[in-house]
This record gives sequence, structure tokens and C-alpha cells, in this order.
Amino acid sequence: MNVVNDIDWHETHVLLKAAFELAASSSMATYEIPYGTIQRPRRGTIAGRMRSLKFQRFAGDLGDGQHGFSLINESKYGYDAAGHTLRISLLRSPTDPDPNADRGHHHFSYALYPHAGD
Repeated sequence: MNVVNDIDWHETHVLLKAAFELAASSSMATYEIPYGTIQRPRRGTIAGRMRSLKFQRFAGDLGDGQHGFSLINESKYGYDAAGHTLRISLLRSPTDPDPNADRGHHHFSYALYPHAGD
């Protein structure tokens, strides 16, 4: 399923994320990095206590060997996985160092990809 967003953003100190509650049972999440992939523990596990991380075009690939779920996108790079929830950071509005960061019109999309196997 492809999700297309067309947003006129004028917030201050707000972070917009999309979250997906999954039935996946793996304790690890796989993310794309330059020239390959990396597996990281999901938050909620002792080793996985971390903030949103910057990765490339896909994140999550949470699965249990029989089925999984990936979140694929064209231009957003902040993801986190906690428990059975996978989230992507879409827009934010800090005031430092740029008081106008992310403000204005945004057009982007991401896709939800359930799959068989790992």
C-alpha cells in the first residue's frame, strides 16, 4: 500500500510520525544503510534502548521468518522500532539552528510492504 502525503507544515517544536502496530515477533529490526543492511535490537529489549535512528530507503523488515513487514520510503530517514510498533519520522519543527526548518509545503510518500519469509 502506497501512502502519499501533501502537507503544508507550520508547526513549532512538533514531531510528526506515522506508527504501525505489527504482529511481528522478532527482537531485531533490519534497516538499509549505505552499501547494505544492518540489524538492530528493537527498543523494549535491553539492547535496543535507543532514539530514532537515521537509515536509508527502508526500515523495519520486522518478521519472524515466516512473514514480515517493511516500511519503504523515498525521502525520510528517521525510524524507530519499539515492541511491536514501527515508526517513521515524517516532519519536525525545531527552532535551532534553523528557526524555519521543515516549514512549508511537503510532498512525499512511503509504502507498507507485508511479505512472506524473512
